[in-house]
Amino acid sequence: MTLENKVNEIIKIYDEHVYNKNIRCPDFFKLNKEFDRQYTSDEIQEFVNRVEMGSKLKNFNDYLGLFISSLINNSKEEIIKLKLNFLYAKVNDLGAYNQKTLIINGNVGNSLGWNNQENGLIELNGNCGENAGVCMNGGMIVINGNCDESPGTRMCGGYIEINGDCEKAVGWGMENGKIKINGNTKDHIGHSMNNGYIILNGNCGYESAWNMQNGRIDINGKYGSIADNIKKGDIYHNGLPLIIDGERYFG
Repeated sequence: MTLENKVNEIIKIYDEHVYNKNIRCPDFFKLNKEFDRQYTSDEIQEFVNRVEMGSKLKNFNDYLGLFISSLINNSKEEIIKLKLNFLYAKVNDLGAYNQKTLIINGNVGNSLGWNNQENGLIELNGNCGENAGVCMNGGMIVINGNCDESPGTRMCGGYIEINGDCEKAVGWGMENGKIKINGNTKDHIGHSMNNGYIILNGNCGYESAWNMQNGRIDINGKYGSIADNIKKGDIYHNGLPLIIDGERYFG
């Protein structure tokens, strides 16, 4: 089957299984079984290119990222490379339930790597929207760019590294795992975190560790203020203890 035929087949699957059935948040693994087909990285890339060239796919913003994630998880290849520089809109939910090595060149929207799995690796060479790594269970996400607010929201495991700046609320409600930021961030780092480890190698804003329940934050730059409602957990500043077990350290 030619590349052209493969891409037309993918578009047909999108119309039949996603749009016409009105699946707003598909069961990815069930949907993959319904495909009964596996596509290569090149075929998935050509599908993405076709979207940019003005194909008539319906509900681009609602469904496309989830659909591409399904194609990736069901691919016959373990390494998937996508170039998104030509997309006219940012795609949400790319890498959802990811189990592959996914390399993305270009900017993406919200919820990159949603529920990333233990053996999933995502490398983004670009900027991303809110909630990168939301609810991830394991694996690794590396963002070589800037990130909007709340990366690592409710993550339960795994590792996120951001080689750029972040907006506010890094690690909001995180349950476990590790986040490393090699740039600056704004207010509420570690907001409501229950456990886990955040390393900031830049500066942060005000009310750091707001409502922190447990875990550890290392700040290796300047900070605006530390919240006064920390329940438990440790905060270190430039390697020295600042908060230990939720209390100011005066050692």
